Amino acid sequence: GGTIATLLVQREAGGYQTAGGSNGTLAPGTYVLVRLNDAASIADLAAALRQRSISIADGPKADGFYTLRLGSADMPIAERDARINDLRSLANLVVFVAPLK
Repeated sequence: GGTIATLLVQREAGGYQTAGGSNGTLAPGTYVLVRLNDAASIADLAAALRQRSISIADGPKADGFYTLRLGSADMPIAERDARINDLRSLANLVVFVAPLK
């Protein structure tokens, strides 16, 4: 089984830091903001993301939102939109999906 590399691992003076090293600054890429369905588990989300080669870049935040990396910064808009629509189709897992600029 896989693990999620962005689990919160320590408290820094400025806030939480993820195991992936994120401190609020995202590497170049194409990102979306996602909120899980209250009945969904992080394990369910992680399995769905693995199948789609999507990674968790940050989160969960206090409001329950995750930042997901869909791919490279030069991803075509049509591909980004198709991937967003695919995530939106996972109604048993997510209740909100929106692109980040």
